Amino acid sequence: MSYPQKTYSNFTQILSDINNLIVTNGAGDIDGVVLNNVLNGAITFIEQSALNYNLAKIEQSGGSITLSSSVTIVRAVIPTSLTWGDNVYNQWVVINQLSSSVPLLGGISYIDIFGNPQTSIPANTTIILYKVSNGQWVNSNI
Repeated sequence: MSYPQKTYSNFTQILSDINNLIVTNGAGDIDGVVLNNVLNGAITFIEQSALNYNLAKIEQSGGSITLSSSVTIVRAVIPTSLTWGDNVYNQWVVINQLSSSVPLLGGISYIDIFGNPQTSIPANTTIILYKVSNGQWVNSNI
């Protein structure tokens, strides 16, 4: 028997289905299909939650880049700017393989290991950014 596919984009959705679909009752409202969908969706989400599950993306055409893969390699052409938003990991890895710095989009910055704001990714550098509780992004590289 083929079961419908259930997908989740975050843990909150999984927890919501567990708490709302898998409940104690005497009416037999919970069947194997519901439980199978929730468990398969949860396992798929966990499997795909590895930082580099979708493999690193190579950006080499220049222009304005918005990070879409958790791990991104910039090479060949200097982009005019780079930016990012939130992702499920609250973490980004950017590998700059260029001999020039990559500028960040106006207003975007991260805090370096010395507590200084940075508005570019230095040449030939890998940065690992973590979002902190105050909303700032901090580079963890030493």
